[in-house]
Amino acid sequence: MDSPVGILLAAGLGTRLLPLTLVRPKPLVPLHGIPLMEFGLRQLEAAGCRVAGVNGHHLSPILEAWLQHRQKVRPGLELQFFHEPRLLGVGGGLARMVRELPPGPLLVQNGDVVHDGDLAAFFAAAQVEDEGLCLALGGRPLVVECHAGRVAGLRDGARSTHGFTGVHAWSRAARERLSAWTEADLVPFLQEEIRQGRSVRGQALWAGRDDGLWVDLGHLDRYFALHMDLWAEPSYHHLLKRLELEARWDDARHVALGKDSRLPATARRCVAWDHVSWEGHCEDCLLLDGFKGRGVAQGEIML
Repeated sequence: MDSPVGILLAAGLGTRLLPLTLVRPKPLVPLHGIPLMEFGLRQLEAAGCRVAGVNGHHLSPILEAWLQHRQKVRPGLELQFFHEPRLLGVGGGLARMVRELPPGPLLVQNGDVVHDGDLAAFFAAAQVEDEGLCLALGGRPLVVECHAGRVAGLRDGARSTHGFTGVHAWSRAARERLSAWTEADLVPFLQEEIRQGRSVRGQALWAGRDDGLWVDLGHLDRYFALHMDLWAEPSYHHLLKRLELEARWDDARHVALGKDSRLPATARRCVAWDHVSWEGHCEDCLLLDGFKGRGVAQGEIML
């Protein structure tokens, strides 16, 4: 089987995370000092991808610069960036990227999700050597109707049997059909594939399990709590080890430190992004890129 061409979808607005997304696009918001997107890119690497396309709209120059820097320090995965001056949606964004990326089957996932699925195993089980495509199933809400590995429908609340993880694999032929798609929404394309009797399969992302670790960063009020929740999950630590990622987290103080950041020893329950410096005392604070200050702070977002 040919190695897949990877795609990481990263063109959302991140409005639920405001004001954090005034400083970074959502896929670059860090968990334990690791940008969300880094999880997805390393999973694509582990699945055998040698090229990956990434789209972006909100704070696009910051995203593009980050990708260019990553290309220099970790050159094994060739990254191609696709700026969207106006949002094209999942369907439109995918169609544009597949027209310009190198040929081959596709492996697609969202850029703002952390999960512990094995993309290499999923892609192998997806069986996209034919003309079809495969959706990675798992989690909630139930939005996919799938029987014996065959997807029969989407978005029917009364008939849906499985969740959708946002991971999907495409054969060369299905990719070619996708390249002609013009709508923003991808679901009508998938529904038409089903109506035409083409192979749209469903395969569990977590082999032998209904679900596993899958986290969408979601709302601002969940941001710090997610650091705590993930750190308590053994599956998250296994994922960090598998992807060779180093978390920057002081569990005694519940403090996350980004690159070149410094907080006082008395800091508690704080997340500092990169190049942060605070002198004094801080509790329950989020300090975003480059913030420097002093004094006593509690429950503040500093940007």
